[in-house]
Amino acid sequence: MHETDSVNIRKVGAILDEFCWPEIELIGRKGNNAIFLVIQHADLDFQKKYMPLVEQAYNENKIDGRHMTLLLDRMSVRENGYQIYGTQLRSLGSSPIYQLRPLLYPDKVDSLRAVMGLDSLHTYVSKYNMEKDWREKDLRKKDSEPLQPQTTKINRRL
Repeated sequence: MHETDSVNIRKVGAILDEFCWPEIELIGRKGNNAIFLVIQHADLDFQKKYMPLVEQAYNENKIDGRHMTLLLDRMSVRENGYQIYGTQLRSLGSSPIYQLRPLLYPDKVDSLRAVMGLDSLHTYVSKYNMEKDWREKDLRKKDSEPLQPQTTKINRRL
């Protein structure tokens, strides 16, 4: 699997370097989704390198708000431990129960999700086997100052 991922990363990087984000008419919806998924599951350096192209693809309606929020949250969690839109979960050890990763703006998460065309956080997490008290937990670290999310045109709406 790791070798396949490496090959896919090299291929997608070469495509994006040469052609930017391809037109959907050229690669189809499946190809478009595949490019996004390779970026989404790549390392943080790869994600940062291609974030301007992902943002451009979002602004040109080549990818939707769901994809954009998944990548922004994944990158944010990797960089500072927080997420903006509540798309990132973690499993609790080997159990089938999931926990929401900490939110940067827990009080604003539903309005931020709505701007990006997403359902409420409650609706999203109801699809997963979550801890019973996920909503009541303080999802932000108490001892840290508020963090600023990665700056992109999308996050400037915050």
